[in-house]
Amino acid sequence: MDNVCWESDYPHSDSSWPSAPERLETLLADLGPEVVAKLTHGNAMRHYQFDPFRTRPPKRCTVAALRAEAADVDTVTHVGRRADDRDLATWKQMTGAAARPRS
Repeated sequence: MDNVCWESDYPHSDSSWPSAPERLETLLADLGPEVVAKLTHGNAMRHYQFDPFRTRPPKRCTVAALRAEAADVDTVTHVGRRADDRDLATWKQMTGAAARPRS
C-alpha cells in the first residue's frame, strides 16, 4: 500500500473524468481512510516530494472544494465530432504536409 498511486489520466477524453472521484469512491469503499489517503494522494506526494498543502490547505483541495472553485469550467468530454478544415490545417502544420509536394 505504500507504493500504489491512483490516477485518472485527466484531461484525456478516454479517462474517467469528470466522474473519477465518484467511481473511485465506489472502488475503494471497503478500504480504510488511511489507505485511501495513501492511494489517492499520499504516496504520490511522498514519491515525487511534492506537498501542495504548503500553499493550499487540505480543506481547499477536496473534490467538492475544487469543483466549487471551477464551477464555470466545462467538464463535458467533446469527442467524436467529425473532422473539418481546422483539423486538416492543424495536421498539415504538424506534419509539414503543406510544404511538401504531393506525389
